[in-house]
Amino acid sequence: MLLDMKSKFPTAQEYSSQKAHYAAMTVVDIRSKQAGITDSYKNQVLFNINQECMRLSVFEGEYRWHY
Repeated sequence: MLLDMKSKFPTAQEYSSQKAHYAAMTVVDIRSKQAGITDSYKNQVLFNINQECMRLSVFEGEYRWHY
């Protein structure tokens, strides 16, 4: 099961280099964005805020770092 889970997730490099989906100061309905996700795992950068980013993460079942 662990090998299967690894194939579904981005590598550390892919995870840290994700681009923001929206420009700063864009108004986004986060609840509707979350409701539209049908994948069992989705982690995306919504905005860059100063030197940080705001992510939307959705997952079902076991999470690879929580076992």
